[in-house]
Amino acid sequence: MSGFELVFENEIRIYRSVLGVLQTNCYLLVNPAIRHAVVVDPGDEGGEIKAFCQKEQWEIESIWLTHGHYDHICGLDGLRTRGVPPVLMHEADAAMLTDAHQNLSVFLGIHYQTTAPEFTVKSDVHRTFIGQDVSILHTPGHTPGGICFYMGNVLISGDTLFRFSVGRTDFPRGNTDQLMESIYKKLLILPDETMVFPGHGRPTTIGEEKTGNPYL
Repeated sequence: MSGFELVFENEIRIYRSVLGVLQTNCYLLVNPAIRHAVVVDPGDEGGEIKAFCQKEQWEIESIWLTHGHYDHICGLDGLRTRGVPPVLMHEADAAMLTDAHQNLSVFLGIHYQTTAPEFTVKSDVHRTFIGQDVSILHTPGHTPGGICFYMGNVLISGDTLFRFSVGRTDFPRGNTDQLMESIYKKLLILPDETMVFPGHGRPTTIGEEKTGNPYL
């Protein structure tokens, strides 16, 4: 395991570890006041993620999936037992957990399947996690059920928006028009100072992407 590094701190702390063959960013969102955490996109080594949280005495409230591609979900089996902690994702991607063709693992010769998510959302919703108000934004395009998580001045963008790039749409069920509409209507309207933590690569800000992203 590459280990978690602290990449952001205010009321919550965000830790990042780069996992798996496709170098996926897994994030831990931690509220140190109550010692609760959320795991975002466990792309590998679920048992090690769980052990790290236990060592730090952080209770994992839930697991967030920005979408259902294999490189963002393959750590689930080592992280949850009988639905604990529960998985949250968009309903349009839910079948990707149980179908190796839909999550694309078959193309890597792996045939990964796991159990269905415990919770799904259908559209933009607001929820409370680790004592914080969270906006769950439906941002289809990379996949039909892509979602981003916005809390305070932080956006977890999955594979929708990257530093100076955007998500691929050449995979099955990808849609370029949907992706660009999601970015323009859901993400670029956020404050320029919003920190963006993507599914791959380095963090950025909404302001930087408005002025420097060649795809926008």
